[in-house]
Parts: sequence; structure tokens; C-alpha cells
Amino acid sequence: MSRSKLKSRAARSDALPKSVLAKACNYTLTLWVRLTRFLEYPELELSNNLAENAMRPVA
Repeated sequence: MSRSKLKSRAARSDALPKSVLAKACNYTLTLWVRLTRFLEYPELELSNNLAENAMRPVA
């Protein structure tokens, strides 16, 4: 995962600040801890099925 983070940083530094690529890199790097949390806690599922299934009766 650290390789992905390095590539995001490199892409951000090469892109124009207001470009779509720079915005995507900033978004990814800002949420990096949340995106990689499942690696630290194997009991967390990499899925939102529970949330989706909970919404079915409402929708």
C-alpha cells in the first residue's frame, strides 16, 4: 500500500494544482488512514454489505 501512496504523491506533484488528477490524489491522500485501516484490523470487513442490507427495508 505504501507504493500506492508514493505514486499518489508523485502524481500530485507532477499535476497542475487544480487538475482533476491533483484533486483525486489529494482526496486519496487525505483519506489514506481510512482507506488503509482494514490492513491494521483484520476483523474489519472490506465491504459495506451490512450497511447496504440495513438500508433495504427503508428504500
